[in-house]
Order: sequence, then structure tokens, then C-alpha cells
Amino acid sequence: MQFLFPGFLWALVALAIPVIIHLFNFRRYKTVYFSQVAFLHHVKKDTRSKSNLKNLLLLLARIFLIVFLVLAFARPYFSEDHLKQQTGIPHVAIYIDNSFSMEAEGKYGLLLEEAKMKSLQIADAYPYNAKFLLVTNSIVPSGQQWVSQEQFVEKVSQIQLSHTFKTVNQVYDQIFTMLPSHDSSLNLHTFLLSDFQTATLE
Repeated sequence: MQFLFPGFLWALVALAIPVIIHLFNFRRYKTVYFSQVAFLHHVKKDTRSKSNLKNLLLLLARIFLIVFLVLAFARPYFSEDHLKQQTGIPHVAIYIDNSFSMEAEGKYGLLLEEAKMKSLQIADAYPYNAKFLLVTNSIVPSGQQWVSQEQFVEKVSQIQLSHTFKTVNQVYDQIFTMLPSHDSSLNLHTFLLSDFQTATLE
């Protein structure tokens, strides 16, 4: 398994936060006065067991929440070795948002250039016989076709900024219209590379 945005994995360091909170909770003490020592021991034992279980479940919930959030931003995907083990020729549909909002500066340059670079990395992770479908705001369904990796790379290099945009639903509709109707077990993989502006999410 590889990650589309591996830089987000550094956020896993945040797992130390709930652990520290958990340890500090064990250091809290509260003085309660009882007249009967036997009753005190019974209450102490029962309360400690329930408190330990509650704190443990809370710690696990916080850890899982952080892990899921980090993985959601890191965008994991399977490497070429894994994909080769899957049945059927991989069909990879990649949407590159080339609207004017992608003209903004990202970490490594224009967001559009970053998206193009990521699309090439994704394509490189698939076996040589994979088929690729490039979807942009400029390409109409009639101009779409499944192409080889080499042809896909060439198409990506020709992408320019466009004044038009597509919603996520329109992108998926455009992809599904290009699916081979005769293949019920299609090995389909879909990637959306966008800054996900409000207009795109509508």
C-alpha cells in the first residue's frame, strides 16, 4: 500500500496526545471521607475497575479517530505488486480539476501542476496493461476514451486551465458512461484530484 499524500502521515505523531491525557488522568486523586473502612475498600475496588475500563475505551476511541483522519487525508492506494495480483485488467479513471481555482499556489507549485504530478504517480503504480480514463473540466464525454499508460501521460501533459468546472456527481456520471457494459466484474479504480471548492462539491 502506498499513499497519495504521505506527508500527512507525520500527523500520526498526534497519537501521543491521547496517551499523555490518559496517563495524566491516572494521576488525579480526590479525597472522600468514609466512616467504615470495609465499605471504603469495596467502593474503591469497584470504582477503579469501572474507571480503568472507561479510560481505556476513551483512549482507544481517540487513537482510532486520529488514525482514520490521518489515513483519510493521506489517501492510501495499492502498489503495482498488489494490483498485479488482482483479477482483470485494471481500469483507472482519474479526474484532474483544471478550473481556475487550481491556479492557486500549493506546496510544490500550482495546484494544477501538483495534481498532474500525482496523476502520473498513480498511473506509474499500475501494471503495463492497465487502461486509463482522463477526466477534466475541458473534456466532454464524446472526447473520452480508455487509453494506455503512455497515452495517458501525453494527455496529462496537455492539460491547461479552464473556465469551466464539474461537480463530483457530474464527474462520476461521466466516468460511468464510459464503463464497458459487457464486463460485470470490471476492476475499476477512481481518483479525484481537486481542491474541492464549494462549486465542485455541489
